[in-house]
Amino acid sequence: MTIKRVTFISLIMLLLFLLAGCNGDKNRVRGDLQDPVEDTEAYVFYLNRENTGIRSQVYKGAMDVDSLADALASQPQDTTLKNVLGEVVSIESKTLSSGALVLDFSKEYKELDPVVEVLFR
Repeated sequence: MTIKRVTFISLIMLLLFLLAGCNGDKNRVRGDLQDPVEDTEAYVFYLNRENTGIRSQVYKGAMDVDSLADALASQPQDTTLKNVLGEVVSIESKTLSSGALVLDFSKEYKELDPVVEVLFR
């Protein structure tokens, strides 16, 4: 085989390999949460009691924005953890646009300790 033929075949194989990874459902790839999806597993992150770290717990249920926001605000089953919103910060509004979720928090968010704020994010 000539070098041109080997190069051509290699390029075709590379192109086929790259196209095989494409997914037709682009909204699900980006995590579009407008339509609830049942029986999907996700993780909700909680602060430890000392506000020095975070840990995840499995969340199973509806994957719509309201359900996930409620899970974020709920108390975890593990008593060594607490929710990241705490008792003072609340979610004022939720906007889902083009696969990006924007959460607006209450003004108390700006008053958080810098370490807690980083863990909160």
